[in-house]
Amino acid sequence: MGQRRNEVNLLSLIYFIIVLSVLVLVHEFGHFITAKRLKVHVQIFSLGFGPTLWKIKKDETEYRISAIPLGGYVKMAGDEPTEHLEGKPNEFLSRSVGDRFKIIFAGPALNYILAFLIFSAIFMFGSPTLTTEVGGFLKDYPAEKAGVLIGDKILTVDGKSVKYWEDMTELIHKHSGGSLKILLDRKGVIIEKDIVPMVRKTKDIFGKETTMTLIGVSPSQKIESVKYNFLDSLVMGAKKLITLTAVTLKALWAII
Repeated sequence: MGQRRNEVNLLSLIYFIIVLSVLVLVHEFGHFITAKRLKVHVQIFSLGFGPTLWKIKKDETEYRISAIPLGGYVKMAGDEPTEHLEGKPNEFLSRSVGDRFKIIFAGPALNYILAFLIFSAIFMFGSPTLTTEVGGFLKDYPAEKAGVLIGDKILTVDGKSVKYWEDMTELIHKHSGGSLKILLDRKGVIIEKDIVPMVRKTKDIFGKETTMTLIGVSPSQKIESVKYNFLDSLVMGAKKLITLTAVTLKALWAII
């Protein structure tokens, strides 16, 4: 058991290093390609830090693979305030504020584009998603008392069709006032239930107090692979990126 855990931990570390290396490579490539386009002299493009394992020089740039794969960097001429600047147009700090902004911004911008492409690819090739099948109940909550059974599949919430667990819970949480109407599929038999939900005060991921409507159901382990066509995948990828961006901005604001 201990050996198996060690193998899993080692694989997790390897995956982490691979993912981090890809992210860093894309990020640094953004700086690199923009500097090249603006005719700023790129002296070194390195994947990793520390001792150089391999290098090759092409034109004015030395390309390196370094020993510590936890980052990387692009070294441009005149990018350090302590360097002696000659005022040449190929020096980073000799360029206009606008040019320097373009070079710096290109790194995170390319990571942003990469995230969009990854999300879109996941939606296109299949995203594992929980169905609305009920797998369990929370004790003393209204769903079980109303006669909902394990194995029931929730079809609608307040007349709105739902297919996946995330969509269903979002509608339930947003419900305000009065009973909640749900339509169930119980082994082919359609059943309607009126459930008076519980309203609980809780804290969101930012620590802000909020209210949430709950009926007390938990999902089964039934998962479907959800696939979309090319255009829909791009739309879903963009929506996912916008949602995560909004969450990140809210988190930063909460910290402030």
